[in-house]
Amino acid sequence: MDRPRIVIVGAGVAGLCCGLRLQELGMRPIVVEAGSQVGGRVVTDLREGFLIDRGFQILLCAYPEPRRWLEVPEDLRIEAGRLRLRAFPPGALLWDGSRFRQIPHPLRHPLAAIGAFTAGTVGLRDALALLPRVWAALFRRPDAPEVVGRSVAETLGRRVRPIFAERFLRSFFGGVFLDRTLGTDLGQLDFTLAMFASGDAAVPSGGMAEIPRSLAAQLDPGTLRLHARVEAIEPGAVRIADGSVERGEAVVVATDARDAATLLPAHADPPRPWQGTVMMALAMEAAEVPDGILRLDGTGEGPVNHGCFISAVAPNYAPPGQGLFYANVVDPTWIAMEDAMLEEAIRRQLTGWFGAGVAGWRRIALVRIPRALPRQHPEDLAAPRPLAIGDRLFRCGDHLADGSLNGAMRSGRLAADAVAAALGPTGGRR
Repeated sequence: MDRPRIVIVGAGVAGLCCGLRLQELGMRPIVVEAGSQVGGRVVTDLREGFLIDRGFQILLCAYPEPRRWLEVPEDLRIEAGRLRLRAFPPGALLWDGSRFRQIPHPLRHPLAAIGAFTAGTVGLRDALALLPRVWAALFRRPDAPEVVGRSVAETLGRRVRPIFAERFLRSFFGGVFLDRTLGTDLGQLDFTLAMFASGDAAVPSGGMAEIPRSLAAQLDPGTLRLHARVEAIEPGAVRIADGSVERGEAVVVATDARDAATLLPAHADPPRPWQGTVMMALAMEAAEVPDGILRLDGTGEGPVNHGCFISAVAPNYAPPGQGLFYANVVDPTWIAMEDAMLEEAIRRQLTGWFGAGVAGWRRIALVRIPRALPRQHPEDLAAPRPLAIGDRLFRCGDHLADGSLNGAMRSGRLAADAVAAALGPTGGRR
């Protein structure tokens, strides 16, 4: 008996994981993608020999979903597998307006954490508010965030010192969720804290696009069809712009929320706001690169929320003898600024951080990503967003879950399981 044929619209991370899971379940996925490459929003461009990710994206190695589909070694000091993951140094450096203060990883470097405590960077009140949440999440090890229904601001805002919330929480989680308001649902913070606490943050040596490429490489030959823009979806079929039709026992729409609403207007959810970002990549001599530790802005006075000498983490991001710094902007006021003025403000801020040598750093790219991440406030996550939406019609994507690689992958896997459950043992044939 032929394997049931399932058409997946979109070759982002969610669609690729949906296809892999369908393969596991004995079905034949056909993934149609409008663009020239897989990955959706997970893209890496090559510019002047530098690897430029579309935004400052990382892989949290403790995420449960990537470990299902990707080779994630326990020891990242060994560049194993296709991804050859390179880990960020644990902890962060927080700019307080005059110097960088160390925020160590409390489980990796307890003595340094005590030093940060005695120096006043982290207070007793802050530790008592955060550490129990970390331990509770680590003990449960959830597969996905829970929706608590309360924001970080209204819950932790009363329990940590205002200076700690303003300096650390807004910058660190502003970088994770691209949202400095602390309006994110508390469950997202708990889950993310547990992932940071229990594993490394890393990037593939060849850029973040290696993640979707690695997923696509595991699909059976003939599964993926690029340059195939879908114009309409019908029961059991999708119509491509070139006039061809792909038919199957079911259709899974794995595009982002905007494109899904265009293709399926009758099933559109209430609009969910997007968080945008701007990333500027600057090149310098390799001798000017100090380390790869994450740097956070604790003042809120400049456009750069967080940044990193990414070439110190993964040397392949820059040509030999060169270094690369990623500076990331998340505040909408700064994002709205035109490119030349924004670059001037970024350079001014980085000069305060690193000195006059910044004037000689060369701009490689200024990348604007207006739809980088679905917003994750309690009201955004409250309404159910089912994966099964019609007769043999399904959907997946991080806009239906938590906005992360883990959320996108999990959504794709669950959509495949929903397809299998709906079709039953006969594969849906009538």
